[in-house]
Amino acid sequence: MSEELQGKANRCFALEEDAAALDCLKGVVRDMRQDGTACQPKLVILSQKGCPYCAQEQTRHREDIEAGVMQVMDVHSAEGLEIAKQNGIDQVPAILLLDCQNNLIEPES
Repeated sequence: MSEELQGKANRCFALEEDAAALDCLKGVVRDMRQDGTACQPKLVILSQKGCPYCAQEQTRHREDIEAGVMQVMDVHSAEGLEIAKQNGIDQVPAILLLDCQNNLIEPES
């Protein structure tokens, strides 16, 4: 992961309000897609069928999903299982910022 991506993500993670931090991360994803960055981050809603909270998250973020800023991934799909295993995710829904190798981007301490 690039230092540029980590720096931008850290600025978002530093925001105290969750909604503001998520909006900031959406902006990072949009900007890096437009810049043509080789390793583009992605925001993923890890979800599963029959999960009412997952459906709520998908409804809440419908515009961003339709715009391609966020994507929904079933935790039981091959890629979803790999992402969950690789990043220690054991509950859904989970909104994850991932790099191009599906590694979770977290705040630096």
